[in-house]
Amino acid sequence: MEAGGQWFSAEDLAKVGARGVLGIPGTARGCRDKAQREKWPAKQVQGKGGKGGVLTLYQPPAQVLAAIDAIGDLPPPSPTREKPVPASHRVEQPLAGYVAIPLYNGVRAAAGDGALVEHETPDDALVFKEQWVRMELGARPQDLYLIRVAGDSMEPTLRSGDVILVDRRATRPDREGVYILRMNDMLLVKRLQALPGGVVRVISDNAAFAPFDIKAAEFGGAELAIIGRVVWTGRRM
Repeated sequence: MEAGGQWFSAEDLAKVGARGVLGIPGTARGCRDKAQREKWPAKQVQGKGGKGGVLTLYQPPAQVLAAIDAIGDLPPPSPTREKPVPASHRVEQPLAGYVAIPLYNGVRAAAGDGALVEHETPDDALVFKEQWVRMELGARPQDLYLIRVAGDSMEPTLRSGDVILVDRRATRPDREGVYILRMNDMLLVKRLQALPGGVVRVISDNAAFAPFDIKAAEFGGAELAIIGRVVWTGRRM
């Protein structure tokens, strides 16, 4: 990230994406493709890591910068970055005592075989009482985001169209619960259960879908990662 806090290399964006920021893919190639596809402003500077010593930096839109800023602690700067400056754009906050949690209407966590992550920018927000978030959920407002469910494999627990509140701090299956998985460019919402031998069972609450196992050591990379645990859900009656 260049001084000024708004220009990022594809490699630096991928580091943030691997942390679970929904507006950013987890690979440098994915970040580069997204920036070019969505026509983010770009410029070339002298820097290590670029072809011939020339590095391309990208300026994400304000919504993506807000998602980066919300994570609170960016990864250490790479040699290509001159000075890490956090983004200043945030979701507009309501009255004292309440917090606005960003809602990604364009993102669907698939309760099924997987859904592509598209339009990963917060375009709305829901307001919660801050004390309830901290005391009832045991969470920090800046670590939370809202997305929607697609598919039926998690019924009756979750239904297609449900809004789910996700705590991005939970990146390991330390306890049984419902988590958001990133598999390549797809998001899945599944129940995870730790088994002996370093195995994690991936379970659909709908018995029509068979569970499958993954080695715990496989989590944390660009192709497979846990990007949060579901702590609340809401739906229309």
